[in-house]
Amino acid sequence: SSFNLIVFYILPVLIPICIVLIYKNKDIKQKLLRR
Repeated sequence: SSFNLIVFYILPVLIPICIVLIYKNKDIKQKLLRR
């Protein structure tokens, strides 16, 4: 179905974005802890 195709194309894009968001979130928490 078309839904499978959408997931197939979106997942490779979403995974790096999620990794970047998690990395930035950790970085922000570290900066807050340093204060």
